[in-house]
Amino acid sequence: MIRLMPDQYPVIQHVIDEDVHFPSVSMLYQRREGAIWVDRLSQPTTVVAVFPKDLFVWGNLGCLGVKELLAGARLLVADAPGLEPLLADAWGTFAKLPSIEYHLAGNGDGPSVLPDGFRLEMVRPDHWPMLCEYRPSYRSQGRIGDFRDYSDFFQNGYGALVIEEVPNKVVSACMAHSVSQARADHSLRTLAGYEGQGFGYAVSYATVQEGVRRGRRPIWITEIDNHGSRRIAERMGFQPRREYVCFDPT
Repeated sequence: MIRLMPDQYPVIQHVIDEDVHFPSVSMLYQRREGAIWVDRLSQPTTVVAVFPKDLFVWGNLGCLGVKELLAGARLLVADAPGLEPLLADAWGTFAKLPSIEYHLAGNGDGPSVLPDGFRLEMVRPDHWPMLCEYRPSYRSQGRIGDFRDYSDFFQNGYGALVIEEVPNKVVSACMAHSVSQARADHSLRTLAGYEGQGFGYAVSYATVQEGVRRGRRPIWITEIDNHGSRRIAERMGFQPRREYVCFDPT
């Protein structure tokens, strides 16, 4: 496998244009960042894109060097024949996470009304202390999703929050955690004890519509058995596009 230099990234343009729906891959490509490996420089048939938290694999997995790249992965998104024996050799044991990808096809139910004592706001830098309390990993990891750092997120990313007015804390948030020139992928979390009150739908709808306003094509990716997330997606007007499996080493 050959690691591309930034000025060589255009050799995988055909993958970006035709096969990759994941905004994180497009973001990596557009910024000439991260690490992208190919089997050859002329019309490569294998591409491995290395992210801070996962890998994306496209094409022929039998190429020399792919196994070594897989060995250090924490999560793999791939849909290719012969993958599982290769992972068994590289990882030993792993979990399979069947997932589904949705694409926006309509306006859905529209915005929802929140209960008294809660308000919806789009994410701003001054929300940062509350966000760190809501999700402590934001404080420790120094990044949101696939953005370089927090300043990058606040400049190029977006999201929505539901805030409980007393004691003034974030109880639900949806972030466009990976945004390319064309697409946006999302993460959603509602604190335990606040489920079932419409907060997840409210922040998701606001975030998706902000992406539409910015000219992004929203996608929604979730595990097949995450029925709550799927209901929110379908209520917003998303329709299933394809299924695949994520692999997680154990």
